[in-house]
Amino acid sequence: MEAYASALIFSKQNRLLICPQTIEISPSDDTDSPFGSSQYELDIDSAFKEKCTVDVFWLPTVKANLSYGLKCTFLKFIESKSINPVEIKGVCYNSFRCLPMGTSYIYTIFYIDDVDEDNFQTFEEAQWLSSEVLSRQASLGAASASSTCLPSLFLLGHELLDLLASVASSNDVDQLTEVTGQTYVPMLPDCAFVETQFELCITSAGSSDGGGAAPLSPTQQLVKAAGFGDLEQKFLFNQFMKACAPSASMCFPVFAQYFAARGFSYERAKHLFRAFDSHRRGFLQFRDFLVGHAAMEPSTPHGSTPAELRCRYIFRYYDEDCDGCLSFREFRVFSQEKKELLPLNDFLSAVGQLKFRGTSNLFRLASSALTPLKTNGGGSDHPPPKRTKPSQARSPGSTSEGKK
Repeated sequence: MEAYASALIFSKQNRLLICPQTIEISPSDDTDSPFGSSQYELDIDSAFKEKCTVDVFWLPTVKANLSYGLKCTFLKFIESKSINPVEIKGVCYNSFRCLPMGTSYIYTIFYIDDVDEDNFQTFEEAQWLSSEVLSRQASLGAASASSTCLPSLFLLGHELLDLLASVASSNDVDQLTEVTGQTYVPMLPDCAFVETQFELCITSAGSSDGGGAAPLSPTQQLVKAAGFGDLEQKFLFNQFMKACAPSASMCFPVFAQYFAARGFSYERAKHLFRAFDSHRRGFLQFRDFLVGHAAMEPSTPHGSTPAELRCRYIFRYYDEDCDGCLSFREFRVFSQEKKELLPLNDFLSAVGQLKFRGTSNLFRLASSALTPLKTNGGGSDHPPPKRTKPSQARSPGSTSEGKK
């Protein structure tokens, strides 16, 4: 079990303290990854091809020593960072996250207010921002995750935005802030949890979320086709949580760092994140992460329902402006036919009629994401995934020609 504690700290000026965490995105030199090979590279600035750093902001956070106690660890952490003693007003967020029989994660946010901003000078490069400015800049950051420009601010996860939204929507906010000048934050009982546990997408027996013989949804069919049983899903859950903890959602910079270790450039990761983020939230939940991996798994068959879902991922990957249509510049990777716009349904129909060849090799990892699990002797009863030969299809922005 792992546990984290954060501080939601409001100053006397009604501003919130957030701290930066530098994310280094350095693609590996593993040429086994098809997206890392020259035939797939975008015509982009060389700095993005090699290495970049992005600051991700979050609340002051400490990983708790459970033998010492979560609250005791937090108090010691805050005392070490504040010049003068501060009072904890209560708990405003408490969550327990796990998969059945998997690693558990506890995350608690304590609330502190009415402090002098100079009292926390020991937090390096920290910023004090109003809730409105923070929410606005972070929302812009989430929206621009797959764009070509960097936003002014990335948040580690969505929990802080949700918490600030609940504060802003409280019926008592106007009255309380008018009287006290401070932000009203609803407190939770010490033992209350706002989240419980995640569910397996499918069980090893193939039933939907453990629900008997209920028919599988399209995404569950894709996960099953990829061979992701209980153990594989738990493995990916732990990979997900290790990457984005203490948050339970994955922002773009963390996503880019995760895939950089697998040979993906920062710029390439933007297209990949866009494909994974089917709901366009700007953050990925674990199921987004899981199903996206299932779509990219080398052994996932490219037929029937899994094929249609994979084609939707491929479409989002090439739809750079997220307008639901591929422009000629975007879809010329599939065809030299001059057509102004190619909507999703037309794209799916063209693939089904074999007008676009080679889509079965697109959006694939060169080797299974489960390789560490298989190498260590774990895994399910499924056979090891087959290698998929990288296709010669070009990436967005490429201008060379070739057979599709």
